[in-house]
Amino acid sequence: MLPHRKRPGLSLLGVLALCLLILSACGGSTPSQGDNSNPLAGSSPTQAPSGDLAQQQSTDNPDDVLKYWTSDKMLSAINADLLDAGNRELIQQAADSIKDTAGQTIQGQNPTGSLPNIPPMAPQDLQDLLQQIAQLNGQQGSTGTQTSASLLGAFSQAQPTASYSYPLSTVGKVFFVSGGRNFVCSGTSINSPNKSLVDTAGHCLYDHEHNGGWSRNWIFCPMYSNGNTPVGCWTANYFYTSSSWVKNGDFESDYGLVVVHPRSSGRLVNRVGGVGWAYNYSPKQSFHAYGYPAAKPFNGQTMKSCSGTSTVWKYNNGTMDMSIPCNMTGGSSGGPWLVKISGGWYVNGHNDFTWSKYPGRMFSPYYGNAWYKLYTKVANASPGGTVNR
Repeated sequence: MLPHRKRPGLSLLGVLALCLLILSACGGSTPSQGDNSNPLAGSSPTQAPSGDLAQQQSTDNPDDVLKYWTSDKMLSAINADLLDAGNRELIQQAADSIKDTAGQTIQGQNPTGSLPNIPPMAPQDLQDLLQQIAQLNGQQGSTGTQTSASLLGAFSQAQPTASYSYPLSTVGKVFFVSGGRNFVCSGTSINSPNKSLVDTAGHCLYDHEHNGGWSRNWIFCPMYSNGNTPVGCWTANYFYTSSSWVKNGDFESDYGLVVVHPRSSGRLVNRVGGVGWAYNYSPKQSFHAYGYPAAKPFNGQTMKSCSGTSTVWKYNNGTMDMSIPCNMTGGSSGGPWLVKISGGWYVNGHNDFTWSKYPGRMFSPYYGNAWYKLYTKVANASPGGTVNR
């Protein structure tokens, strides 16, 4: 058992780490709508304190990183959420520390948040991506009947479902090394001026609980499926998360953004597209979550999804998380929560942790001012030199 945290009102965070996508221990049960009997008297959403940002440039050689990740290593990597399995505090201490505000619309039924000047962006070379997808599906090549419109077909749907159509072409699997072991998470490509940005969870970049520090050999593989990486993988140049995660392991600040090196085939967003990003929207809305759950009953080899209307949770200090019904397990951490705004798909949360007290629910930090500050710090960061492979 780790010492209790000193931060007022947040002793439950260690308890949440009990299932921080230890999803391996807590996930996989039948989705539940949770306990809606305890609405909290409302106010406007309170974001996690923005504080200072934590950043680190990767010291790994990108070519060596790509060589490191053989198919065998990818298949045998374990879900990263086991990193936090040792952080256990008394569950009873959490009983009154977090409250369900389900049934209350904090900012109204219609989101009234903020959008950036940069909209979602589809892949630039759609036909090339179609060819890659055809090969992944075991076809000889494009059928000739597939068009750019078909690749973008999911864009107009109520929920994206075509695994290799935009915007799901932006979702991928994350591989990295921590403490000498190979781990997996999930992530998504988001549009930015540098066209090289991956959104994920902070604990997929920095191991707070076991002094593992920053990850090594970190790569992002869009559209990963059963050991196949149809458009290749991108290596990390810069890691960014919140100081609150690095210093305290605060899950309401468990944000992560990675700037990745360009490849000879192009920058990440140009190749697979990038979803938009939104912040300060209502925490109670309909989300579609995606990721690569690797703990039972899943094996991490294919993309999975779940959807639902979010429940809002407040900590004693006023900060906030969200949850949706979801049975994804460890390895899905960092996978996007997408919302549809004005016809486009935006990331507005991510798979972060589960809690045994409320099985069948997935939690996410609220994407408010703290996440916005992180994004604006990272959006123009240099992706570094091109990896010639």
